[in-house]
Amino acid sequence: MEERSSWSALEQMRDDMLLVAERLLEFYRGGPRPTYEEDEFMDALERMREREENAPIPFNRREVNAALRKMIKETPCTSESKS
Repeated sequence: MEERSSWSALEQMRDDMLLVAERLLEFYRGGPRPTYEEDEFMDALERMREREENAPIPFNRREVNAALRKMIKETPCTSESKS
């Protein structure tokens, strides 16, 4: 986690995103198509894929809350004060 949130890791992420975005924009404007032979582009793209794979898994907060409410309703009360 520390490596992922370090300043150098954030800078590398920004540099990778900028390189890929610039290269795709160049292609969009009529430049050559990106290829597997472009080492710098492919390295940046691979680092982006690795970061995506290691990113925290998103979850739907509403689904989690609904499941918790259901569990609470299904759990029987074992309190002695409740008769």
